[in-house]
Amino acid sequence: MRDAFEIGNRSIDSGTIQQAALQVGSAADGRSREIPLLVCHGTTEGRILWINGAMHGDEPEGAFSIFRLFDQLDSSALSGTVVGVPAMNVPAFEAGKRGDPLDSFTYDMNRIYPGHFDGYPTERAAWAHWVAMKDACDLQIAIHSGGEHSYLAHMIFAANNPQSMELAAAMGTPWDLVFRSGVGGNNPASKMAELGKAGITVELGGNCRTLTGDFHVVADDLATSYLNVMRHYGMVSGDAEYAPEWRMGHQQALLAPASRPARAAEPQRITRDGQLKFSPVFIDGGTKLVYSAHNQPKRVSIIRLDLATGRRVLHYAVGSDSQFDIAFSRDRKVE
Repeated sequence: MRDAFEIGNRSIDSGTIQQAALQVGSAADGRSREIPLLVCHGTTEGRILWINGAMHGDEPEGAFSIFRLFDQLDSSALSGTVVGVPAMNVPAFEAGKRGDPLDSFTYDMNRIYPGHFDGYPTERAAWAHWVAMKDACDLQIAIHSGGEHSYLAHMIFAANNPQSMELAAAMGTPWDLVFRSGVGGNNPASKMAELGKAGITVELGGNCRTLTGDFHVVADDLATSYLNVMRHYGMVSGDAEYAPEWRMGHQQALLAPASRPARAAEPQRITRDGQLKFSPVFIDGGTKLVYSAHNQPKRVSIIRLDLATGRRVLHYAVGSDSQFDIAFSRDRKVE
């Protein structure tokens, strides 16, 4: 008989499936803040697989797919342990928003992970998750989708180490688009790779496919892939299947002018500082680029880049709050 699996507030006996929770701290009204877990602890030794859902609260595919997986697990036939985290970012999940609406300082958990023990609310939740996972995990899958803004289909961001590339391959036949991502970045996959372990981020779904039976199709697609991973690593019986070949790529934002159709040119790299940027907007006839970025650990600012000189300045030089998603009227009289 295997030893029990100690996690959060529970001790999980071998050969059982149980619920547990990670303690995050207390809310302002004194209520306990927790991250709920599902744990299947097998009867024999094997890999420890963490499947992390709803880091962004408007991406419910992860939570549903974890429930669909656990409906199929037999703890008596499992080698190793599966930890399912349906919603890493509980306040965001409850609100159906990308981040916690009450935490504008560290809104996006996937940009500040692993957080800090005495930080803002999102940082504290990320830290509680990291402390529980880092020493009790061999394989990590973070589940994302297009959320409110887009639909994404079978794309993997794999941390750039051999362990993560193997895990990406184990996702199975549909997953043939793989982007290499950094090691040691501010997301769970990169942090696991920094420890020499396997970490990937998968993208499948979007709000446009959460209606009627489509939501079940996406969740079952993901759950089938998790089972393929488990077959590959010998956690359950059966033969794994693999994509016959991969398409390797990198992420590039494409912006089309509203006045006429756009023809794509060869992509050009504009910056080389290694900093993640989002919500880019070209202004002044394409001579300047305005975007949001973490210019400080706990603050997102809007930056203006002069493409001719490479000079960067704060678009709004005053104020201390984080700034997101700038938009302009065509004549720039309204921002």
